[in-house]
Amino acid sequence: MNKASKKLSILVPVYNVEHYVAECIESILAQMDEQTELILMNDASTDNSGEIVAQYSTHPWVSIVHAPRNRGLSATRNALRKLAQGEYIWFVDSDDVMCTGAISTVMAQIEATPVDVLIGDYFFWDEGKGIKRQEKSFIGRVAAGKVFQNKQGSFLKNITQSNKNYVWNKIYRHELIAGLDFVEGVKFEDIYFMTDLAEKCRNYVYCDYVLIAYRVRAGSIVTNINEQYIDDYLGAFINRLERWRQWYPDHQDKFEDYLAYKIVKRYAGQITELGKNRQAIMDNRLLICYIYYKYNDVFMRYYHEYSKGLNIFRLYAVNKKLKEIRHIMLQLEEVE
Repeated sequence: MNKASKKLSILVPVYNVEHYVAECIESILAQMDEQTELILMNDASTDNSGEIVAQYSTHPWVSIVHAPRNRGLSATRNALRKLAQGEYIWFVDSDDVMCTGAISTVMAQIEATPVDVLIGDYFFWDEGKGIKRQEKSFIGRVAAGKVFQNKQGSFLKNITQSNKNYVWNKIYRHELIAGLDFVEGVKFEDIYFMTDLAEKCRNYVYCDYVLIAYRVRAGSIVTNINEQYIDDYLGAFINRLERWRQWYPDHQDKFEDYLAYKIVKRYAGQITELGKNRQAIMDNRLLICYIYYKYNDVFMRYYHEYSKGLNIFRLYAVNKKLKEIRHIMLQLEEVE
């Protein structure tokens, strides 16, 4: 079988994961057959990741590309997608592990229901804390293999309500995402990508199977919150709400209210987490002020526009957060 007739392309960006990348690759190779291809791109790693990846260069179903310079996750994913020959695309992170039976399950599902997007479950895996729990990626009880039409934005509704914006627990029809680039130069690129995907997706299926073990490790989660982090994070959700308003300008259902509620809570949560006690308020005062003075008017506009559509419990939750923000800002005013 030649490359042009591959059914599934598995795309793995690699950057400074020397302790994990071999395990990731081996978990994939153990399940592959002639219908699949694995493309690895070393994004100019500064550790031994490139050397480890190179050891797989003779495998008949593996292609390896070494980027001349570091370009970041989004650019690497975009480049990998352009190299892929498969009818379906699966992005896998190089520090995660593909679960046993995942490829055969995916292949059987897309043969039975050749939809635009397949959504699967995953393990949340924190080795340091000894935690490995299954996470469901779909809201509601559904029959296995049921095909959903993306009517009235149902795909984005489920992604938003389940809070599963991840790229790696989904498999995509290649032609669907052929012109769909990951936004480069930002964090939270998965959120932007899912919003873009929601506009193009025609149908999707939920596969009740754990596909990926998502490894949580030191350094893999952003702990240094700065202005760019805030701009990218809040910007991703502002983009989602504004895109939804463009798609459905008549405010057809309660989801727009819910979406606004979620992003106002995210804005408020950033400030209240940074100001969780008096010492934290003092330590983080510059970033708290940055968030408040740049974004408060934007999110208060959303709040006043949509609060009437919220139920009493959600309204209470938002108001509680906003009250906490006022308390934090009053403490900062006292210091100044």
